[in-house]
Amino acid sequence: AALPQGVAPSSPEARMAFLSAPEGSEIQTKRALLARFLEERNFYDSFTLLTQIRATALYEEAVILYRKARKHEEALRTIVRKIGDLGLAETYCLAQADAGVTTETLLLTFLRTMLDTEGGTVAPLHDAVIVLLESHADKFDPEMVLETLPPTTSVASTAAFLQKVIRSRVTKRRGAEIEKNLAKIESLTVRMDALRIQTRSAVVTKDTVCAVCGNKIDNVFVCYPNYVMVHFKCHKQRHICPVTGRNFEQ
Repeated sequence: AALPQGVAPSSPEARMAFLSAPEGSEIQTKRALLARFLEERNFYDSFTLLTQIRATALYEEAVILYRKARKHEEALRTIVRKIGDLGLAETYCLAQADAGVTTETLLLTFLRTMLDTEGGTVAPLHDAVIVLLESHADKFDPEMVLETLPPTTSVASTAAFLQKVIRSRVTKRRGAEIEKNLAKIESLTVRMDALRIQTRSAVVTKDTVCAVCGNKIDNVFVCYPNYVMVHFKCHKQRHICPVTGRNFEQ
């Protein structure tokens, strides 16, 4: 489910330049060019530009600069408080996670920004907060969420979120247990196969001949798992039987 208040764009970048100016106006065209320039170019100093536009109404452009400077908290605060588009903020969290920040961290920052915007008192809890928690229950740390929510928050308001968290964690735990047990079975199977191979024996008599050249086996020979024996000089690949062509690595 998408968050209320505005329609979330396909990406934050696609939405940035068109929120404030009338459609088709000259200023909208110029802001679109500016947004494109900020997105596509990397040779400018984001921090210097931010000091110049911070006091202006170029909020969308500021978000681009904050994002490129990896100042995600400031970017989300601008989207929520200045632009007022919660759908865009949600999309930002899902689209901007990189090696330096996780989606979970961004969503928690978004949650804190929403609650701070409301002065820290939400009674009853704002619909947008509920939707955010329930939509991404698997990405929130419930302990962090409960610490972030106002103390006046009722259990009923977060019941659906907590239920989803429990189901998600139970599912993950079961999956981890299944993987663990499968790994144990695979390990046991490998050890049994190794033991079976190690306990095999081959008997060489004076009449034993090489399966390749037909001459008698001497002291140096190769014995394949299917008990085919050949001179060491007659074997080509130790994992492929020269008689049957069987590949013992498969």
